[in-house]
Amino acid sequence: MTHHTSKPSRLLLRRAMHPDEWEETYLADLIRRNGVRRPRISHINQVRGSLPRYAGTFRPSDSIDRLTDQRADDGRPQYGVFRLPRWASQHPSRAVRYCPVCMAESRYIRTRWRIPLLPVCTLHGCYLKNNLAEPALTILHKRWGLRNIHEISDEDLMDEAVCCLPAEFAVASAVWAPLERAAEASPNPYADKALAELAGWTALVWRLLERVASAHRYQVNRQLHSSTLTDITQLMTDLRVNISPSNQGVQAFIQCLTENVHCLAAARCLRAIMSIETRTESVVSRLPLAELHDALLAAAPQMAVSTKPNERRFREESTQALSRPQAIEYLGVGLRVFNEWMRTRKFPSVTIHKIGRKQVNFIDRADLRRAKYALLDQRRGLLV
Repeated sequence: MTHHTSKPSRLLLRRAMHPDEWEETYLADLIRRNGVRRPRISHINQVRGSLPRYAGTFRPSDSIDRLTDQRADDGRPQYGVFRLPRWASQHPSRAVRYCPVCMAESRYIRTRWRIPLLPVCTLHGCYLKNNLAEPALTILHKRWGLRNIHEISDEDLMDEAVCCLPAEFAVASAVWAPLERAAEASPNPYADKALAELAGWTALVWRLLERVASAHRYQVNRQLHSSTLTDITQLMTDLRVNISPSNQGVQAFIQCLTENVHCLAAARCLRAIMSIETRTESVVSRLPLAELHDALLAAAPQMAVSTKPNERRFREESTQALSRPQAIEYLGVGLRVFNEWMRTRKFPSVTIHKIGRKQVNFIDRADLRRAKYALLDQRRGLLV
């Protein structure tokens, strides 16, 4: 049996796009319908360039003209005329993330599943799995242990499917449910400006929650990392706040941040995103990032003071004690001398805090002051 591997010159057979269908797997399916049993990425690129250009006006749902836009040639998820940022999108060759229930109901890949920030399907409450691949996009899928999306059965799709906890589902739904419902209901998501703006706000909100929740876990709860959704749920429970993917929702969340550690994490996140958006334009570039950062500084004036990057501050001990690196810098001694003083208990008041398996020592400022004065007297005696 011979297989057709030549590049199709034109598409004779077409079908309507499903709601929120990812254009890369859609084009691969069109190529198969036109006689190429084993399409490649080169086939997809050639077909994308052979279609009519998207005119920007409303077309029926079976229109695929937008796929020829030169700005959409990398296969990353996109809503409207702007791409999602790279930190909120997956490369086409990566494994396909999917909701097993959605796939069992209708066998096609949704565009929103290509957003790596999305943890669960808010329509069914299932964690997204990532063991599928489109052979035209992921050539080494068998070596990586991935299954072909055209050959997997419904039983294999539902195998090891996991539902999230009610509290986690409520947090995920508050952020992601508006985007999922809008993407499913939009007749033409690639020309929907409102959907593009909603996608940008959703990605920004989840990124902000990730950074604040990470700081909350390490510096407040002092726990090991479990999962991003669990950390965000714990943050929302401890702070007793809500957030929505909109300008008003982010502004309200910023106003609720009272702890310095949370404000620091949020400010760093916004500054990092603004730095990225100055180099590559995306849907997030259309959002008022500078206004959000200014609102955060206005809500927490102490944030205007610059701090060292990646510095961990323990608020309870910072006024009465210093950590080991801070104490060594304060005394001006070497690490070996300081460790010998710690072993001989030169400092009576030493507090030990655990962060997972790591122990952090805090030495009382009064003990450090006495040790520094004694060290200065010793040096003066040597000079005399």
